Amino acid sequence: GAVGARHRLLLQEQESATRRRRLRLGMRWTLLALLLAAIGTVTKLILEQESDRRKLAAKILELEGRLNAADRVPSQYAVVPFKQPGHQRRRAQLASCYSGFQVTDAVKDPHFSFAHGGRADFRGRNGLLYCFHSAPGFAINIKTEDATFKLHEGALTVDGSFITEVHIVAETGRKGKEGELVHATFWANELNDFNTGFNMLTGFCGKRAFFLGPMRSFSCGNLVIQTKHSSATATTPEWQSTVRGNYVYDHLAGPTHRLDVSLRTVGSMMLAPGQTHGLVGQSFSTQGPHNGKRDLYPAEGRFRTSAMAEGAIEGSAEMYEVPSGDAVEFDFSRFYSKRPAAAAAGGLLLPAGEASAVDEASSETGIAVGPGAEASSGRPSRRLSEHQSDCDSDGIPDAEEGAADSDSDGKPDSRDPDSDNDGIPDAQEGTADTDSDGIPDFRDPDSDN
Repeated sequence: GAVGARHRLLLQEQESATRRRRLRLGMRWTLLALLLAAIGTVTKLILEQESDRRKLAAKILELEGRLNAADRVPSQYAVVPFKQPGHQRRRAQLASCYSGFQVTDAVKDPHFSFAHGGRADFRGRNGLLYCFHSAPGFAINIKTEDATFKLHEGALTVDGSFITEVHIVAETGRKGKEGELVHATFWANELNDFNTGFNMLTGFCGKRAFFLGPMRSFSCGNLVIQTKHSSATATTPEWQSTVRGNYVYDHLAGPTHRLDVSLRTVGSMMLAPGQTHGLVGQSFSTQGPHNGKRDLYPAEGRFRTSAMAEGAIEGSAEMYEVPSGDAVEFDFSRFYSKRPAAAAAGGLLLPAGEASAVDEASSETGIAVGPGAEASSGRPSRRLSEHQSDCDSDGIPDAEEGAADSDSDGKPDSRDPDSDNDGIPDAQEGTADTDSDGIPDFRDPDSDN
């Protein structure tokens, strides 16, 4: 009996040891399975991120290719030199008639330069937001804040203003998400003493928040954003805007950093009259220079800016105010307008141009400003509807020639001095219809039949 009891005890101990070994082995296999699953998940995430990076890189390369192609388009420029306060170097404001792109800027104490020439100053009301640019599916809003600073080596104290927020709103264009928007904001108050910030650009891609510091890239549908040390460039298939942060030099009161914003079209974009609007955006789809009120800075003393781009913009500045940074509706909004085709616009398509808003001491430019600017400069400030452009100098307005290419030579009639390629210049043939066939002579290679 004692032998049998010991034998049963040994069997029980062996069974217990076997169960323990099986349990340990099962735990090991379970841990191995969990580890393999974790490795698979991490690998999948890495591959997805790499795929996203490749897609983003491909999109950036595509957009850069379009921009480079635009830069290679032959251009003719009218160069108007001017100086900025505190700088000895000269810059050139380019007003292009044949360029394949348009640019607008808003730099320092806001001074606007428009897409097809002309300039105006804009103070804005303290803390309010204005629509800078409005186009189908793309808008830019800016915020202005009052600031006091010195110019002319401290001899002049200026009560002026600066742009402190730039809001970009665009349709993402993602399939199955019609009406989805991306909203990106560049904040001047996020810039530090080194003129950069880890959250200088924030926003929402649909409902997903994002935060960008320097040297980052981000893509949301049609919008690609690239940041550098103190700037950000937002690009869509049609528009590119660059926002640059900078210090408020010789600062006395108000914000310590300011924002400069520029805007250009991508590629050889043609715009229908009235397709774009906004304080500066309206100049992209209207021809001719838009000159407005400008502030005349004295050499010393104290000066308060007051110009609100009167004479260069349609209506008044109050009509461009928006309630929030992501708002796209105002009196002249084009955000939800359809992109017109040539036929829908009656064939009246305009070549893209160039515009900017820069800070410069008016007294240093050699160009008259203020209430007497029209008389002293010899350049009247005309309403937007009064401008006529004739890029090929044939005496026929571009609005009448439109974007048609009568001789299929790759140049629209508005840029072709011999639209029908019959060897007789358009300036000589004119718009008459000699053979009464419904085709004006400048487009009719056999105008006497």
